Amino acid sequence: MDSRKSQHVSCLESASEGILRFSRSEQFMEWIVQSLFTHLKAEHVSIAIHDASRNLFVIRHSSGRKCIPKYLVALDQDSPIVRWFKHTNFDTETVETVEHPMTYQNFAYHITEDSPILLTELDRYHIDVCAKIETHERLIGYLLIGPQESGKLYTKDDLTYFQALANDIAIEIEKEEYYHSSHSDPLTGLWNRQYLDQKLDALMNRASQRGAEFAVAMLDLDNFKSVNDRFGHLLGDQVLKITAEMIRGTLRP
Repeated sequence: MDSRKSQHVSCLESASEGILRFSRSEQFMEWIVQSLFTHLKAEHVSIAIHDASRNLFVIRHSSGRKCIPKYLVALDQDSPIVRWFKHTNFDTETVETVEHPMTYQNFAYHITEDSPILLTELDRYHIDVCAKIETHERLIGYLLIGPQESGKLYTKDDLTYFQALANDIAIEIEKEEYYHSSHSDPLTGLWNRQYLDQKLDALMNRASQRGAEFAVAMLDLDNFKSVNDRFGHLLGDQVLKITAEMIRGTLRP
């Protein structure tokens, strides 16, 4: 096994350990970006994640000499780079390629009427490889990698390695989302009773060990029953959502 491939294997093993080690997907993605940047000697490494509220892909983590803007024109839901990965009406070879990271050369080879916008942006920000971060249900984002400072093109093994890391990122994000959904209230997004019980147990154990104290604040909405009775439960739900937003906006993270 050559040294490059050996480095890939070592990094993938570390990524697998990282899925267990990091408690948050943001920490894991930051580690992936820094590891790849150091390992590849690339101009930059970035991760763009879909923001459902804006329906855009937002650069969440980036490292390197090239500054990547927060929003890329080529990374919105209607852009050619997104549609590229969804197309099934190309020739067989292209459809198979869609399952793997796409390189700048791939995009340049298959010219469409939208290609100039896409190629201009990829070229401007030196994006040489684009790997999908996706689950079986949806496209979560992209792992974007700049060219190597040596000028060498990435090999097929490199592209396979990039996609494996993108898959690990998807697993970590999906795991975190599953945990949040099982420990939060679906209406307000606030933590639920199950999470409260776990958190209180942990706080009491820590307080007991350190001889510390802590306080619990409880809130009650005045006359909330009359809101439901008079205006209906749909409006009552809206009141709860607004209240949850006010609480989130008031407290520290």
